[in-house]
Amino acid sequence: MIPIKNTLVSRNLVDVFFACDMAECKGACCVQGDSGPPITQEEKNTLINLFPKLKPYMKPESVKRAVKHGLSFVDQENEMVAMIHENSGECIFAIQKDGITKCVIEGLYLKGKIDFRKPVSCHLYPVRVKTYPDFTAVNIDSWDICKPALQCGEKLRMPLYKFVKDALIRRFGKEWYAQLEIAAEDFSWQKNNKNV
Repeated sequence: MIPIKNTLVSRNLVDVFFACDMAECKGACCVQGDSGPPITQEEKNTLINLFPKLKPYMKPESVKRAVKHGLSFVDQENEMVAMIHENSGECIFAIQKDGITKCVIEGLYLKGKIDFRKPVSCHLYPVRVKTYPDFTAVNIDSWDICKPALQCGEKLRMPLYKFVKDALIRRFGKEWYAQLEIAAEDFSWQKNNKNV
């Protein structure tokens, strides 16, 4: 683990190569899983305020579920998460375009129609953040659907911490990220010179 301020960061963030390959995975992380993406109370409030703008672009069944059950729920780990469809596990903010699952929130953000990109946990993925009483853990969520991203990252030689740079800065700040970069360079040097 790499200690930075009050966080403990998994070395996998600097050691693993990763770059999403949507053509291969088809956006499966928005569809598969046991729960929705974690959200903060502030993000929940933001989504409630944005719902009228999001609604016209969401699937009818997603709008129906949101109206009936809300935009979030507390999951089995007692964590607030975005609402998902009961049978499929798909996020209610997911839409399909050209055979790929995408986020309606991010789509509107990229078009300049809203100023909220998406929940930070989605922006960070596959990085997962868990806060404990004394520290915050920064780890990787590893499972089958991200195999294409690992292969793509390997080809591009793209370390995971660089792939999610914007999201890490959004979550922890520029100073924190600068310290991670220093740690990553040191780790890389040690790895490449272990036999020196």
